Amino acid sequence: MGTSKPWVAVYALDVDRVAAFYAAVLGLEVDDRSEGYAVLASDDVEVAVVRIMEPYASEVVVADPPERREDSAVKASFVVADLEAARRTASEHGGVVDGPEREWEFRGFRAVDGHDPEGNVLQLRVAV
Repeated sequence: MGTSKPWVAVYALDVDRVAAFYAAVLGLEVDDRSEGYAVLASDDVEVAVVRIMEPYASEVVVADPPERREDSAVKASFVVADLEAARRTASEHGGVVDGPEREWEFRGFRAVDGHDPEGNVLQLRVAV
């Protein structure tokens, strides 16, 4: 069963915690779940949260609070209805969305960076 929606994979040590974060912040529903992954979806996007397997899992350290892992060449960007609501929800679920002073405008959107509970970088945008 394939999809033509944009699809993002996020690798995590704690699939349940990270999936709960994306479901809450992005308003996604669980579409499929099995041992080792959860696929979250809306009408517009799918996010697959996949467990990091050994030997890679033992190399990943998640600080408390999580530190942003900015050494990736890719940053997923998601449209949300309200940046302030997303900021609060992210905090309630162990992540961070930077404050309004870090927001910028680009191509008809107001954007801000953040990270999930394991430090994976993301960007949230609202139309202006």
